[in-house]
Amino acid sequence: MQCALLANSAGVGGGPFYVPLLNVVVGFSLQECTGLSHTIVATSAIASTLYGLTHPRPGHPDRPLVDLDVALIFIPALLFGVSIGVICNNVVPEWLRVVLLTALLLFVVYKTAKKGKRQWEEEEKQRKQLAEPIPNHDAAEADDDDTGSTKGGVLHEEGFSETKMMTGHNTQHDLERAHSSSQREAGLLEVLKVVDWWKMVQLLILWAVFLAFQMVKSKYGQCSKEYLLLFLAQTVFCISVTVFFIRAELADLGKPAAEQHGDPEMHEILLGERSGVPPGERRPVRVLLSAVGILAISGATAGLLGIGGALIFNPYLLQLGMDPRVVASTAVLMILFSSSTISLSYLFNGMLNTHYALVFAPICFVASLVGVTVVGRLVKRTGRSSILIIILTFLIATGTVLSAFFGGSKAIDDIRHHRNIGFRPFCQ
Repeated sequence: MQCALLANSAGVGGGPFYVPLLNVVVGFSLQECTGLSHTIVATSAIASTLYGLTHPRPGHPDRPLVDLDVALIFIPALLFGVSIGVICNNVVPEWLRVVLLTALLLFVVYKTAKKGKRQWEEEEKQRKQLAEPIPNHDAAEADDDDTGSTKGGVLHEEGFSETKMMTGHNTQHDLERAHSSSQREAGLLEVLKVVDWWKMVQLLILWAVFLAFQMVKSKYGQCSKEYLLLFLAQTVFCISVTVFFIRAELADLGKPAAEQHGDPEMHEILLGERSGVPPGERRPVRVLLSAVGILAISGATAGLLGIGGALIFNPYLLQLGMDPRVVASTAVLMILFSSSTISLSYLFNGMLNTHYALVFAPICFVASLVGVTVVGRLVKRTGRSSILIIILTFLIATGTVLSAFFGGSKAIDDIRHHRNIGFRPFCQ
C-alpha cells in the first residue's frame, strides 16, 4: 500500500517493490510475482490516470495533465516491446533477469539523480531572483512585459509560470498575486471538456487490437506457424500506427507557427526550445526514432522483469525537457496500457493468481488515488516540480536494492540446491 502511495505520483508503477515483496513474503515464484505485480500496477494506474485527466496542465489550463499526443506516438512501441518481453519471460532464467534489472536500475538512478539535482538548483536560483528587491519603475516595466514564460520550463506551476522569471524584475506582490490566481482551478466538468476524447478512443482501440493479438496468440505454441504469423501481423500493426502518428506530428511541426495545433510538450521533445537547446541542433526525426526505441526497450523490460517500464522511459522523457508533472501523469497512462496488457496476457496463459489479485488490486487503487492527490498538492504549494524527480530517484534506488538483494538470495539458493539455472526451451 505504501508503494502505491508514492509510486504512481512519481510516474512509475512500483514493480521493483511488488515483485521482491510478493516473492519473499508470500512465497510466489518470480513468474507468478510478475503477473500479479502487473495487475496491481495496472489497477493503481487507473486511479492516477483519472487524476491526470481531471486536473489542468500547469501553464496550459486548456489541456489535462495527461499528454495524449505523447501517448499516441509512444504506446504502440511500448506494447510491441511488451509482446517481446512476455515471450522472453518464459525462456530467460531468473538469475539473469535479476542481473539485468539491477544493472538497468543503477544506470537509471544515476541519470535521474543528476536531472533532479540540476532542476532543484535552477528552481532555487529563480526563487532567489524573485526575492530580490527592485525599484518601482522596474517593477512597473516588468508588469508591462510579463509574457508568462519560464526559462527551461523549470518552475511549471501555474503561479510561477505566469510570471516572467528570467528577467528578475518581478515584485513579491506580483508573485503572490499570480500564485493566488493559480489556486482557482477549473471545476471538474470544465476540465473534462478540454480532454480530447477522440484521442482517448484511439488509445483504447489501439489497446483493444493489441490485446486481441495477445489473446489469439495464447492459443498457439510459440513455435507454431499460426503464432509466428500473428506475431508478424502484430509487428506490422505497431510499426504502421507509430509511423502514422509520427508523420502527423512532423507535418504539424512544418506548418507556420500560427497554424500549428500541436501539443506544447511534444513540441519541446522535437525542438527543445524550452530546455535551451540551440535552434536547429535537435533533429526531430532522430529524437522520435530514438524515443520509440527506448519505449520498445522499456516494454520488453516490463514484460521480462515484471516492472511497468516507466523506470526507463520516465527519466528519458525528463531528459528531453518535458514538464515533470506531465511526464508523471502521461507515464502512468502508458503504464496502465502496458501493465494491463501483460496482466491479461498472463491471465490468458493461466499464469495469474486471480485470488490474490482481487485482494491487492482494490487496496492499491485507493492508495494510489490518495498518493497522487497529496503529492500533487505538495508540488502546487511549493512550486517545485523537482519534488517528483526526487521521489522518483528514491523509488528507483530502493527498488534496485530490493531487487538485487532478494533476487540474489534466490539465485544463490537455486545454486546450492542444484536447480536448473539455465535457459528454458523456447518452444516449451
